[in-house]
Amino acid sequence: MTLSTAILLIAFAFRICRLLVMPLYIDEATHIMWSYDAAKDNILIGIGDNKFLFPAILALFNPYGPESPFLGRMVSVFAGVVTVSACLTLGRMLGGKRIGLLAGLLSALAPMLVFLDRQALIDPLL
Repeated sequence: MTLSTAILLIAFAFRICRLLVMPLYIDEATHIMWSYDAAKDNILIGIGDNKFLFPAILALFNPYGPESPFLGRMVSVFAGVVTVSACLTLGRMLGGKRIGLLAGLLSALAPMLVFLDRQALIDPLL
């Protein structure tokens, strides 16, 4: 297993740890409802508010049952892993292999980036 793969696994574990501990908050419930409507009626709500990315992605997984909060939070987990992978690649392109690994490790372990990954999905034009 390479170091890049280990860093991606660390990022996944860090983001999935205690995923469902927090209660469902109102914005999350609203976006899950929008994704349910998009999956059921093929109508994407939230385009006017610039909040279309999260419901559009979540609608692909048909959030019909009680697993909807888990699915919604897993979308942000996978987006976070993609972000860490992009940091690894960008650091490798700009500064070499060691800089890429350091950038990936920092982005995998930074607690604020977990919030920013969710924020980027909720409001992509922010």
